[in-house]
Amino acid sequence: MTSEGDYPRFGWVETGNVSDLTYIAMHQPDLFIKFDYALISTLDSDRHPRTNTSAFAGLLDCGMPTLDSYTRGIMTTGTMVVKLAVEQHLFNGFDEVWFFNELPKAPPPEKNYLFTRDWFSRDDEANNSGHTEMGQLLQWQRQEKAILGVSDGIGLSYSTSSQTAYHALSVIFRGK
Repeated sequence: MTSEGDYPRFGWVETGNVSDLTYIAMHQPDLFIKFDYALISTLDSDRHPRTNTSAFAGLLDCGMPTLDSYTRGIMTTGTMVVKLAVEQHLFNGFDEVWFFNELPKAPPPEKNYLFTRDWFSRDDEANNSGHTEMGQLLQWQRQEKAILGVSDGIGLSYSTSSQTAYHALSVIFRGK
């Protein structure tokens, strides 16, 4: 089980890639596999991935577990996220996935995206938690006990209450 801290820590890694979720799934799958629940809240910039019939059909075809889904997002497992990334090539950039040890009750706030790069400053990440949107997202993360949230696009944004995940994400792209 992933240890939780008092508050989420977040960051942004400039990778120059758009499919960093796939990179993590291929090179450090244990980061995702250990979670019983994963919520795909954004898929290829679509904040309503459940309504994307081709993507959702692809999830069903590859054996997605039967778990309650939200009207906007797709609930699955950390193991399935790795399978979808590596075998189905589902994540191609501008995706957002949240990982949990317990089934969450609500999806992230509608207009609050983790992948907004402007929230993150390389000099002082702590000052950015004052942004209204980030504050709402962090409040939701605490309330729903989301251990890890990752999103990719042009770089990787993340928020986690796990020291292990924070360390892994802050070093995974070094030397790439």
